[in-house]
Amino acid sequence: MSAPQTILLLHGFPLDSRMWTPQRSALEGLGYRVLTPDLPGFGRRKPWPRENCSMESFADDIHRLLRADTGGSAAVGGFSMGGYVLLALLRRHPEVVTAVMLMDTHAAADTPQARENRRNMIRAVPESGVKPVADAMVPRLLSSTAPAELRRHVFAMICSQNPAGIVNAQEAMARRGDHTDLLRQLRVPALVVVGQEDVLTPPATARAMCDQIPAGRLVEIPGAGHLANLEAPQAVNAAIVEFLRAL
Repeated sequence: MSAPQTILLLHGFPLDSRMWTPQRSALEGLGYRVLTPDLPGFGRRKPWPRENCSMESFADDIHRLLRADTGGSAAVGGFSMGGYVLLALLRRHPEVVTAVMLMDTHAAADTPQARENRRNMIRAVPESGVKPVADAMVPRLLSSTAPAELRRHVFAMICSQNPAGIVNAQEAMARRGDHTDLLRQLRVPALVVVGQEDVLTPPATARAMCDQIPAGRLVEIPGAGHLANLEAPQAVNAAIVEFLRAL
């Protein structure tokens, strides 16, 4: 009997591996082996020194995880910031990625305005803490029709994060490079998922990204915002499973 296919899912900012609970449960129920690591400074993981944090160093960390794993490779999905890490992983260690799932993310570097917004948060968090981050981000992560219970869940997850992890990740994202050219070079199957109500990485951005991927497939999730996997888990799970079964 062959070993189960390994799926590795990378969380977004400012969340942790708990965001993948609906996907992990569904995929494990179908016999997949699912890895959902916390990135440095998020969830139960201690922050790294800020100077050691970059999308590339996070990608190297995931590479070490996969090399230590018995399989050594996986179908890798990344949500938002996790998508940036996935793109860095593809740039540095493509041999460990058997398939790509880019979820509510994009390949371009920050605009000057986005970079300044990140640096405003970097300056504010040490003084004001994490709660203002949650106040500002929950309305942008979820659609206007998201249930109150889900809003509370996401708010609590953000508030539980280490302030140093948030600061370090924002700095790392502000410094990340443009990986748009990498999309045209992908030679593995790729799924692009986006919530139709996503205001951070909208469907037009996802379509433009998918159009550049030779084996890309786009799935738009109705009625969901940026956090489509939590707002419409059944639809996202169905898209993932259909993609994986075709590999």
